[in-house]
Amino acid sequence: MDSPPFQPNDDRFHGTVSGREVLELVRMLHRTCVTGTLHLSGRGHTGTVRFALGAVRAAAFDAITGPPALARLIVIGQAEFRFELAPAAAAGSAEEPGNNISKDTASILDAVERMLAEYPPERLWQAGKPGEPATQHGKRTSTSARMRVRTGDHPTTRRHAPDSDATQAVRIFAPPEPGTVLGRCTLRGELGRGGSAVVYRAEHATLGIDVVVKVLMPGFGDDSHHLMTANEAHLLARLNHPAILRIFDFNDQGDFPHLVMELADGPSLAALIERHQRLPGELALPLFFQVVEALAYAHETVGLVHGDIKPANILTTSDEQVKIADFGLAKSTLAAKRPSTAMVTAEKGFNGLFQHGRVAGTPSYIAPEQVEGGRVAADQRSDIYALGATIYHAVTGRTPFADPDPIQLMVKRLSEAPIPPHLVHPGVERRLSQLIMSMMARDPSNRIQSHAELLELLGDLIASLPQGEVAGTGARAGARGESEGRIIRRRTSFWSYVPNRLLRRATSDAADAG
Repeated sequence: MDSPPFQPNDDRFHGTVSGREVLELVRMLHRTCVTGTLHLSGRGHTGTVRFALGAVRAAAFDAITGPPALARLIVIGQAEFRFELAPAAAAGSAEEPGNNISKDTASILDAVERMLAEYPPERLWQAGKPGEPATQHGKRTSTSARMRVRTGDHPTTRRHAPDSDATQAVRIFAPPEPGTVLGRCTLRGELGRGGSAVVYRAEHATLGIDVVVKVLMPGFGDDSHHLMTANEAHLLARLNHPAILRIFDFNDQGDFPHLVMELADGPSLAALIERHQRLPGELALPLFFQVVEALAYAHETVGLVHGDIKPANILTTSDEQVKIADFGLAKSTLAAKRPSTAMVTAEKGFNGLFQHGRVAGTPSYIAPEQVEGGRVAADQRSDIYALGATIYHAVTGRTPFADPDPIQLMVKRLSEAPIPPHLVHPGVERRLSQLIMSMMARDPSNRIQSHAELLELLGDLIASLPQGEVAGTGARAGARGESEGRIIRRRTSFWSYVPNRLLRRATSDAADAG
């Protein structure tokens, strides 16, 4: 029976919980559609769970965030709790800054409940044996005072150890610490984390360069994140373009499955937009030209559709090169010449995730046909739509559509057209505004049809835009900050990115005119 809604004087706002009661408390808050923050403290640990109309949007356990933090809080065993009720109007969207959980709350709780059915909280906590140092691949490391986790024992040494399965269940919530060696990489520092992975800057011992290591975390009852990363690895291994993030290695075995990739040491487009509010068109478009050229190459090479183009997935390097990242949702329409058994298995499993039209993408940028038909309905025109929405955001400082509900945010594009960019911000040149609207037509048949066509239109537009003044600011490009100047003030070298076919076309047109 569901619990009644919370009231301001409710004595359930504080108390003590132990064992499965922690899970039941979270379930009750979920069922009653409350908005507020649950605080938990026990066994030397503290954590919070933030609810928005019953959905869990963020969780933190000591220094850990996201679904792993939520799982750790639920298996904390015994804790004092306090709930701070907030008005329902305070509930934000799943993409609100500070949120670190986007998965369906019920599915996460069901997965943790299945784990608790096999390993009660008391056994999970005993698995780490308080006071015993944890090890990571032979290296002693410190963990939280009361929760010790064996992270590096070889599977053969764990096989007959008491509580080995429970140790494994706890271990999945403990990402490796800096200093850990994975393969040929020594982790140097954490760059970021989400619900499915922790990303580190690392040093590659044999290549002698800094790289990015993406360590996979468990998916709470499903292996979708593992399949997405395997899909990304197999596709990136078949691509070689300066504007596509390179892959060096992929290891899907052992305690910490991980992907080793090229390090893009500059800011992402999302960071540039946040820093400067908007990017003037004549400075941003050469950047997007590199993106389109890379997408055109990938589509021609392996029939690739990225599926999740957005500002956060467009990275830059310190030497002014764009790098497209996160190919987890990408698909290829051309079979590999020599597919490995692992590749075939991964592709079958990954395609099975989306065989029923499951929607996958980012609500602010996803194409209408992906909203209606899922990943299987996406083609290169879907990437053109998402890139149009990304350019819209870059040059206006706002996304094409806005709604606190991510579902409604996606549904809006099925019946509405965005406000033309030049009406949102007067600094957007009219021809650029028209190009963006052509990229974002609701009907794919009314859009720009290919990356090659988009390249030609972008090249013509860039050649005609003013090159001296920074639109909307009256400042010279040379007066911009050092970071922005290195990245988007790319004038003389821009034409090195123009494909030969555009030069051939210009020569042919001149000959015809003569």
